[in-house]
Amino acid sequence: MASHIQVFNPVPNQKVKKTKLNVMGRIHGGKIPTLGVYLNNFMIRRVNPSRTGAFECHLDLGELPNGEHQVEIRAIFAHGTERVIVNFIRLVAQPPKSEEDDGAPSNPDE
Repeated sequence: MASHIQVFNPVPNQKVKKTKLNVMGRIHGGKIPTLGVYLNNFMIRRVNPSRTGAFECHLDLGELPNGEHQVEIRAIFAHGTERVIVNFIRLVAQPPKSEEDDGAPSNPDE
């Protein structure tokens, strides 16, 4: 039986405002390998799925800027590598800027 990786969270193009991302999914198939979890092509950690193939891990997004990013789940088998890539959009909350704020210090005596 061929293996197959499913990612339940994040969903494709999900907008993420929090500083943590919960990655969840399941791998189906024969012998279940350890999975590599990558963020923007950098390996973050390895995850051991449960006996049923379920996996979960939390990623810290605190340093990621606004924009599109990707999570990749990679499984290495004797016959090759299987990977699933899910893109998500990081939205960093920014404090509202005052219309009168021109960068100069205010002088209440003027």
